[in-house]
Amino acid sequence: MSNINENIALDDKYLSKLDTIDFEPVFIIGVNRSGTSILYKLLSKTNCFNVVTSYHIIKYDELLNNHINKLEKKSKKELDDYLYEKQPKRKIDELSINSDFAEFTS
Repeated sequence: MSNINENIALDDKYLSKLDTIDFEPVFIIGVNRSGTSILYKLLSKTNCFNVVTSYHIIKYDELLNNHINKLEKKSKKELDDYLYEKQPKRKIDELSINSDFAEFTS
């Protein structure tokens, strides 16, 4: 995994690109085992929503750089390899976590 301070510097030069972005966030929340994960997955499959995944949370400091320089696929693969090695699972239901996982809780 890369150094956070190093990656922030990578994104700094792209921050001005965010000035014109307008959005209306939708938050999906609920207690464990209430169906929020499946709702999240279904909504993301429509491609009408930009979803936040574990990749966005863990790699938050390099998202702009990765997107602009077409490094997202490579970065997600590195994260998936790392997570596969660590084999984290959501404790409540033992779901395996990868870069596209809708939430990263323990």
